[in-house]
Amino acid sequence: MNTSPQRYGYPAPNVTGVLEVPHFKESAAFLKKVLRKEGPLRLVVLSDRSETTDFTFESMKAQQDCELEVLKWCNPKTWQEWKDNVQEFQVQADAIAIYVYHTILRVRTANKASIQRSY
Repeated sequence: MNTSPQRYGYPAPNVTGVLEVPHFKESAAFLKKVLRKEGPLRLVVLSDRSETTDFTFESMKAQQDCELEVLKWCNPKTWQEWKDNVQEFQVQADAIAIYVYHTILRVRTANKASIQRSY
């Protein structure tokens, strides 16, 4: 489960499960040590447009502190938008954090209207 159990009508007596919550603050602190970064870590967070991302971004935003500066929370819809975000921030950010990409769409050719998933 990647969102609040209440959204699904839980808790229920006949259901068990685990709520997945990323350790964003701890991961950013570890990355800062690896990079030997002085001052706030400048990060861009990149993920697809999905309910999972919506919940996860809320959780990640709640974990921010003064040691972390998120330059942008990106959730592009297409593969081209994804690449544009990476190109825009690859120089400005210390790192680009990628969460999920499963719903990113890619146009196969300029002449076709067909769209497929990027994986």
